[in-house]
Amino acid sequence: MKTFISIILKLALCTLCFLFTQNAQAQQSDVYDSGTVWTLSTIRIDANMDDEYLKRLSKTWKATMDEAKKEQLILNYKVLFGTAANPDDYNLLLMVEFSSLGSMDPDPAKDAKWKAITDRVETNPNYKDIIQTYGKIRQWFGQKVMREIFLK
Repeated sequence: MKTFISIILKLALCTLCFLFTQNAQAQQSDVYDSGTVWTLSTIRIDANMDDEYLKRLSKTWKATMDEAKKEQLILNYKVLFGTAANPDDYNLLLMVEFSSLGSMDPDPAKDAKWKAITDRVETNPNYKDIIQTYGKIRQWFGQKVMREIFLK
């Protein structure tokens, strides 16, 4: 009898959890529509090194993003540059737009395209020098993945 009551209580708990989850998902869709997915990389460029860093970024990151866009691996990319709010803040935001989280999943065909792009960009004779200099003229803060939403 105790086992039967235990099973009934567990089923009731599972049912409540399921209903709560369904209700929460319904509430989300009532509040906003989901959009594309963005990776956001935050960087602080050292003082008086803005132009130097951005020139180098154009030869590596931008070149990679242009090729990735042509190959339809990404939808778009953006660079936002501004003033750091304090000494511990970033002043450059690199944004890459993907159609969905699923489009970022590993896939042999996409991975081969990314590798081909990387191989082409790395043929720049100054590539290794450019990459090695990054650590001397900027600080990498990190990367986030966020979804664009449209409020209703």
